[in-house]
Amino acid sequence: MIRCRKGHIATTAALALTGLAGLSALGSEASTWYYIKRNAQNAADAAAFAGALAITQRNAGNTSDSVTASGIAFANQNGYCTGGATSCTNSGAPVTVSVTRGTYASGAFTASGSGSDVLAVITQQQTGLLSGLIGRNSITIAASAVASVKDYGMPCVLATNGSVSFQGNSTVSAPTCAIVSNSTASNAISFNNNGNGSLSITAQSLAAAGGCSGNTSQCATNANYSLYTNVPPATNPFAKINAAVANWMTNHPSPSNCSGSNPRDWGTSTCVNKNTTISSPLTLNGTYFFSGNLTIKSGANLTGTATLIMLSGSSLTVQGNATINLTAQGITTTFPASQTPSEFMDGTTNLLNGLVLYDPESGTVSPNGTPSITLIGGVYAPNATWALSGNNSQSGSYCSEVVAYAVSLTGSSSFNAAACPANLQMKTQVVRLAA
Repeated sequence: MIRCRKGHIATTAALALTGLAGLSALGSEASTWYYIKRNAQNAADAAAFAGALAITQRNAGNTSDSVTASGIAFANQNGYCTGGATSCTNSGAPVTVSVTRGTYASGAFTASGSGSDVLAVITQQQTGLLSGLIGRNSITIAASAVASVKDYGMPCVLATNGSVSFQGNSTVSAPTCAIVSNSTASNAISFNNNGNGSLSITAQSLAAAGGCSGNTSQCATNANYSLYTNVPPATNPFAKINAAVANWMTNHPSPSNCSGSNPRDWGTSTCVNKNTTISSPLTLNGTYFFSGNLTIKSGANLTGTATLIMLSGSSLTVQGNATINLTAQGITTTFPASQTPSEFMDGTTNLLNGLVLYDPESGTVSPNGTPSITLIGGVYAPNATWALSGNNSQSGSYCSEVVAYAVSLTGSSSFNAAACPANLQMKTQVVRLAA
């Protein structure tokens, strides 16, 4: 009987299965840790992203947004503590949440109150069950994420709906600002010269909510500009002007027409210039409303400090070698209260401050011939393609911002947003997870 081997396989199998069952249970416990880790990572990503968004709000002037509070609130919403708490117990497991603003570089994070990055860390202590048998009585599960705010430049050209296209041999100089399209189309930034010709673009960046069409070298960051695609849309600083103009027209259903051959400003005349033709040198000073056609003929020289408002149904025509050199009110001088109709006040904010031209016509607004156009301030054409084919050149520190439905640059133009008033400065910040 001592030498009998009957049943030894069953005994061995039973012992092996016991160990296998233990390993299986330990694997199941590890799977639970992985599930907890994944949920914590999602919450950390959301918390870091929310904190970074709060930085963009603070940069936009909303000082009530707290980076830490915003991030912790999102962690709370994802089940990690409540009511703004940074430590708690979740189903018996201790949890801590931290959200810190700072700078992230080369894989290292340094806390800083002025940094453009946000680090979110969520940790949980889990009691080891079967893992306790191998000395792991407590397991720390941690998840972290870094979200970064990227500023791709203050736009001086913004297409609110259509593309920004570069045609032929155009030369665009915008070294201190960005050229941006809010279009989500694949050709939101469009190069239409097939890589040929002498197209020259210098800008801080080209950015689009959609994509870029052109050859490989054009649709890529290079020595002349950085390229960003699939980014959030830029803020339109003139978005409230459409409603203000509509309100003004409602309150003035039958305004009187100005008399005389030269345009007259609203502040001193309270009249509208109808079917106006400018054919000789003229200096403007104030806010001017136009209905019908405004024609600036070849040889005309239009200068001054003014805001031109084209009413619904009106059109602007620039012919031949006309010269336009206008500066918006509110840039080099204080915007006169007498030149500000009440409809254009948004609380204490003057919506016309820094605006040199408002043109709501549809289609394409394009100067004919080879005019020299210098518009210092904001140009807003919400329903049209602003096709710049003439010369638009300035030097030094000035303000030049074009906001239109779409923008086509075919001439020689220069843009600079350095001296623009705060209410004209479009916001162009992107939040992305960096780690």
